[in-house]
Amino acid sequence: MKYLFILYLLLSVSSCAVDKQLYFKSYEQNNSKVIIKEIERGTNYTLLEVDIIGGSAVGGSLVIVAAAVEIGTDLQKTHFTLINEYREGKLTYYKVFFTSDVNDDPSKVFPNEMSQKKIKQHRKNGYLSIETFSYIFKVAKSN
Repeated sequence: MKYLFILYLLLSVSSCAVDKQLYFKSYEQNNSKVIIKEIERGTNYTLLEVDIIGGSAVGGSLVIVAAAVEIGTDLQKTHFTLINEYREGKLTYYKVFFTSDVNDDPSKVFPNEMSQKKIKQHRKNGYLSIETFSYIFKVAKSN
């Protein structure tokens, strides 16, 4: 019975450690609304569901980057890149890869998920820095 109690205690502690809240934010400004919801998270990726109602794609892009910065910080990674994006109905889904080694090739980590266009785009632009965007968002928020 004592061992059963210890096992129960260990399982409850480990499940609390793993049970992390997924990212969710809703932005409203000038007749537009963006809802961004994380629907899956791994140790080096996230899958985001984005609903943009009115407004521009530029504003939507910024909230995706802001989400990636926050999630990447939670995962203790330093850089990120977009692996895949697709639409289902009115929603758009974005898979983002996180790393702390900018020599990682995301097309090898996710071999069946990156289109040739995304691979080419990543090779041209490289990774985005979480530290740089954190700083940009902090400065923009203070102004």
